Amino acid sequence: NYEKNEVEEIYAEQNVKIARENVIATGNTGFYYPVNNEIKMLNDVEVIENENFVRCDELVLDISNSISIMKSNTKSRVEAIIVNKN
Repeated sequence: NYEKNEVEEIYAEQNVKIARENVIATGNTGFYYPVNNEIKMLNDVEVIENENFVRCDELVLDISNSISIMKSNTKSRVEAIIVNKN
């Protein structure tokens, strides 16, 4: 389904912000791959969803399948604050 004149990648840097539904993700570098409907954000990534908060080094959003993968390098960990509403 790939056509030669189709955009393969969109690159953004410095204070990248992605807002989708009730999720806001920020980072220093961002890539959007329209063919795969995927977003990758790198370096000082923060994700806020409602009252939940995650900080990591890399975020991959598979938009089509609503999957988020968060990673950090070996020197730091993924940090998360998850609010449980009962």
